[in-house]
Amino acid sequence: MRTSTKITAVFGGGALVLATAGVAFAYWTTSGSGSGTATAAASNGTLALSSAAVSSITPGTNYPVAIKAANAGTTDLRVGSVSTVISSSDVPCQALITSGNSGLSFADVNTSAANVAAGASNVTIGTGSLNWANSATVNQDVCKSAPLTLTFTGV
Repeated sequence: MRTSTKITAVFGGGALVLATAGVAFAYWTTSGSGSGTATAAASNGTLALSSAAVSSITPGTNYPVAIKAANAGTTDLRVGSVSTVISSSDVPCQALITSGNSGLSFADVNTSAANVAAGASNVTIGTGSLNWANSATVNQDVCKSAPLTLTFTGV
């Protein structure tokens, strides 16, 4: 009889192990909800606008000016148009420019199709024209050899 008692004990212990293993893998299903927040940046960067030097412009001429952009940011950027202000560090020439009688002009340039990739530099985004109209009534000699500065603003 002793033999049958040992067999029962072995079978009983095995059943206990199986029952415990089944409990260890049990789980409940449920549902959940929640929320999070994100804030968009106020700005994603700016483009640095420039052009090559313009030399030897004279009254009665138009000079094409390629406007270049550099993007030091981490996302692609573009501007819709570029406006230009013409100035001079030469006081008499600047006075003529300020009077509106210099004949110098630079029309806004539409650049909306120009994309400047993140990290790119020296990208031509448009070409404008520096115009110096010849005047029959205003002496433009004060601007001879005067340095002209083109200041670009993208919008």
